[in-house]
Amino acid sequence: MGLLTSASGDRGAPTDDARAKVEAVVAAVRLRLLAELPARLDRCAGLAQAAMVGDGAAGAALRIELHSLAGAAATVGLRALGSQARALEAEAVAASETGLWPDAFLDRLGALSGLIGESPDC
Repeated sequence: MGLLTSASGDRGAPTDDARAKVEAVVAAVRLRLLAELPARLDRCAGLAQAAMVGDGAAGAALRIELHSLAGAAATVGLRALGSQARALEAEAVAASETGLWPDAFLDRLGALSGLIGESPDC
């Protein structure tokens, strides 16, 4: 029986069992993302510091990391984390193009760690 197949064999709305399996997978991915968040933020901080002194490759890697973090967070229901990472990604894109990094960029990046205990809102 497929994930979206009911007990009677009909395809359509997910069964309660299928829904529970999906929710368990999402919860596991959410926990892994939160466990990895401190290391990811440390990596982002290092990339940001390098980008701020003109390292274009670091700026590109930072944008990719923030984009990935924003998408992963939104996928598992951590909307505040996702939206803040997305805003930082947009700032990093603009700063990479102009070479002008906001003074508070590293502070806002560090503030993402405060969202580790965030409740999912999915």
